[in-house]
Amino acid sequence: MALYEYRCAGCGIFEVARAMGSAPSSHPCARCGSDARRSFSIPHVNRAPTPLRKALDRAEKSRDEPAVVTRVPPQRDRQPGRQDPRRKHLPTP
Repeated sequence: MALYEYRCAGCGIFEVARAMGSAPSSHPCARCGSDARRSFSIPHVNRAPTPLRKALDRAEKSRDEPAVVTRVPPQRDRQPGRQDPRRKHLPTP
């Protein structure tokens, strides 16, 4: 079984489980009964590594609910002893 996503103009997105390849281009909405068009989305990534899954979740959430910033984040203190030694050959501004 595969999950197919449909978008109702009045109610929004809902999913329908069907045999793979048997999903019609429209399906009646479960709430209001109007025809909902099939929408194509990315496949569900269930077995992705944890950092990738968290990054995808953050990106998905920020699409609809962007984070509100009320102030500029503080700058981190740079410790001169911890700089990368390869940087000493680069020109300084």
